Amino acid sequence: RKYGIGICDLVEQCDREKMNASDSGMKNVVFRDVVGLLNDFQSVHTLLFMGSSVAKLFFQRYLKSKKIKFTLLSETSPQIHKLKTGKRSIRAVSLISPSQAANRAIGAMQSYKVKKQQFQNYSPFDFRAEQYRIYFPQIKKNNIFD
Repeated sequence: RKYGIGICDLVEQCDREKMNASDSGMKNVVFRDVVGLLNDFQSVHTLLFMGSSVAKLFFQRYLKSKKIKFTLLSETSPQIHKLKTGKRSIRAVSLISPSQAANRAIGAMQSYKVKKQQFQNYSPFDFRAEQYRIYFPQIKKNNIFD
């Protein structure tokens, strides 16, 4: 409440092939009524996806079932989409995953490589923190950028 942030998982329930956190292993997915929540909470202006492209694909499928367009605005990381519900537009931002498994993807990004050349101690964690800081301003800066 202090920062005006709500947390909600798109998936209400599902079955899993394996007991792990991978979204790609989810089967028989039942979606939470996110559109209903957005209608109930009119102050929501941004949705954040924490990493998983599978989650974003699930969300696109969910919106399609509700006949709501999901328009790509920016392909660079973080990807930004727009959806309309009622008369308002809501942006959806796909942030880099906090998972260690995302480090390889981060290491391959040109924007990361540029920063790594500029700052010898720059890490995938720093890359995430920079991206998250835009949407979570309460995250404190580290010494590299102070």
